[in-house]
Amino acid sequence: MGDSTPGTLVDRHGGPVAERSTAVPGQRRPPGVGDRGPIIEAYERRCAALANRRGAVAVSSSTAGFELCCRALGLAPDEEVLVPEVGWRSIAAAVRTVGANPGVVPVRRDLVVEWPDVRARLGPRTRAVVVAHVRGRAAGDVGRIAEGLAERGVALIEDCSQAWGARGPEGPVGSCGVAAFFSTRTPGSAATGEGGVVVADDPALLDAVRHAAGYRASTAPRLDWLLNQRISEASAARALPRVLRLGVVVAELRVTQAAAAAVLATVPDARVTADGAGASNGATVGVWLPGVERSRVVAARLGEAGFTVWQPVDHDPDGTGAWPVGPPARGPVDVRRYLDIAVPRLDGAGRARFLGRLREVCAGLAA
Repeated sequence: MGDSTPGTLVDRHGGPVAERSTAVPGQRRPPGVGDRGPIIEAYERRCAALANRRGAVAVSSSTAGFELCCRALGLAPDEEVLVPEVGWRSIAAAVRTVGANPGVVPVRRDLVVEWPDVRARLGPRTRAVVVAHVRGRAAGDVGRIAEGLAERGVALIEDCSQAWGARGPEGPVGSCGVAAFFSTRTPGSAATGEGGVVVADDPALLDAVRHAAGYRASTAPRLDWLLNQRISEASAARALPRVLRLGVVVAELRVTQAAAAAVLATVPDARVTADGAGASNGATVGVWLPGVERSRVVAARLGEAGFTVWQPVDHDPDGTGAWPVGPPARGPVDVRRYLDIAVPRLDGAGRARFLGRLREVCAGLAA
């Protein structure tokens, strides 16, 4: 899927993915063409290829990308967008920004929504559904969700902010919905500090997103006031090497992830998440404990030992407990029993030290 072999990439419909631009670095661009330089175009082509999509639009953040998708879809006031119980709160805030209402779908054991729960919450005003691929893992039910929503005329938008390089049964994350958005915010496997990208197949939707973001090279009809959500050539220059090396980074992370998962599995009553067959990008190792208090104890021990730990407690902005939508949602699974540790990118010696320290902590928890 390399960018150096034009004409060989196809999307899930069998069509060409992200045609190669003829722009040459340093070449003078005709007046009025727009403000997307050759580096931005190269970055967009690479992002489209990674998601097996026909095109991409580079934007200032993943939240901006999602808001632009909502605007491009023409969401009307009081229409509903369903979002997952676990997901960054700015996504629900973006729904409110465009005048729509966020509804919450509970998550299951992999912290992702499943089709039966989505179907049960669809209503006459539901216009779109967000499926988040969280903690570096692909949402396993996204194909079934995409099919069910398409039959009902509801748009699926994939939140791939935490899942660069992950793959599900249908292919790379971001390849199933009407559109998908990614983040290059630090931290992450494609981190540049801040930034995002929208990928899709529909040229009209991509052009509408580009127009709303403030890029002048757009043939879209006038949508609304234009925003300043584009990125600069300098930002694209920082991001492009990251996405070009994404496969190497993910492969290295998965080596450490597999070893760390084996160590964490020695903690009594711990159930380590299954991240095989490319479903994860290697960024985290997730663990479920039998109770909330036990999960808090394990998280505290790991944090005290210097590991980067995440746990969806009530006040965490990654969960509805911190959102202004009423009391915390309690779905069929109590997500507070989950925790994960971040997997750093390390060389051989660094990996040995990381795993050695993890064994010490896990041995103490088993005692």
